[in-house]
Amino acid sequence: MIILNQNYLDRIVKPYELGGVRMAEILLRPGVMDFIDVVAGNKKVDIQIEEITVRKGSSMHKKTLAELPLRTDLNVIIVSIQNEEKEIFIYNPKSDTIVDEGNKLIAIGEKASLDKLKEL
Repeated sequence: MIILNQNYLDRIVKPYELGGVRMAEILLRPGVMDFIDVVAGNKKVDIQIEEITVRKGSSMHKKTLAELPLRTDLNVIIVSIQNEEKEIFIYNPKSDTIVDEGNKLIAIGEKASLDKLKEL
């Protein structure tokens, strides 16, 4: 299966390969896979993982993670910060990491909190 994104090839999805990898992961790391299942959409727990793009004019722009109400008010964890144009990929960013317009924040939290984060 091929997924197209605005007139160019974005990625190739191989369902059999994905299924095989998933089965191996379930056997090797069942606890990790249970967590991923919860984050990926288990309706019993209100926790999600989301990609949030810092939009132009956002109050997050040029602030450090520590200056944002991530943990104090929203109880959100930023797993990574990415920006393909600037070739940035930061895994487990430190509190002094500065957020810029166009960055993609990979965040984990409750849906309502993630929605609030999108509005900052």
